Amino acid sequence: MRGDAMILFISHDLYQKAIRQLSGQEGSEKPFRSRKLPGNLHLELLDGKTDEISWTDLQDDGSSNHTLITFLSDRYADLKTVSAYAIKTIWYNPSGKMAPEPMPVQDLDIRHFDKLLLASSSLHIPTLAQCLTWWDEWDVPENVRRHSLTVSQAAYKLAVMMRNKGIAINPVLTHRGGLLHDLDKIKTLHLVNAHGQKAAAFLEKEGFPEIAGIVREHIMSTILNPNADNRSWEVKLVYFCDKLAEGDQLVPFNQRLSALYDRYPDYKIIMQQAEGPVWRMSDQICSILSIPSHANLISMLKGLRNP
Repeated sequence: MRGDAMILFISHDLYQKAIRQLSGQEGSEKPFRSRKLPGNLHLELLDGKTDEISWTDLQDDGSSNHTLITFLSDRYADLKTVSAYAIKTIWYNPSGKMAPEPMPVQDLDIRHFDKLLLASSSLHIPTLAQCLTWWDEWDVPENVRRHSLTVSQAAYKLAVMMRNKGIAINPVLTHRGGLLHDLDKIKTLHLVNAHGQKAAAFLEKEGFPEIAGIVREHIMSTILNPNADNRSWEVKLVYFCDKLAEGDQLVPFNQRLSALYDRYPDYKIIMQQAEGPVWRMSDQICSILSIPSHANLISMLKGLRNP
């Protein structure tokens, strides 16, 4: 939903800080509980702890009023509690840390409160729970799930690092795209030029065009398109990390390519044509992140652990 958005807080300090940054007003000694801001954005301060609040009732109220209900906290444990109620969550993360778990539960990750003004559109991505449900509905086998986890984790970590370097990228959108990039892998095994297309059509129908674009564009040959360099970084990172994940293991691109040659000999010419552009993408990522080489990039990703 891209209409009204209500951001819920349980931390008075974060609530006041958000209002100061977004409106320039301090509030009063006796804190007001609600504030409407430009862009159909509402901030609401709740009483109690996350496990004392009726999140289901709040979600029902939001649905009846056509309002996107979202919870914001700087405590990751709070986000985990609230996301279990199918409520969208925002992690206020001013230091730009990575999520402390392999699969981030937050639906948006912000370093500055001004990003809340775009919350309605930025939050328009499937939740982690929805992605995992689709895995079940599409009968995604265990080996494809493990591969998708590897791609999504590597892409998310690179996205966080690039975001912290000032690159315009949404790490959570990148992660969700990585989780879903092979959603139709099994369904399209014996179909020509259908992989990525079938799942993208489904995701567009579900109302997630950005995720659909990531899924559609992860196929090796898409880097040969004339406008490939203009693709979003979310698309580029999922594409790139898919080219590093042989099964559920991160390997240098040349090792992954060799395995793909053996697995898909009919597509060898296209893969050979794509090889140079993929190496150039690797060089670009290394340059942005000040990483000396592709080998160092792989070593970094394999050694990088969630805090």
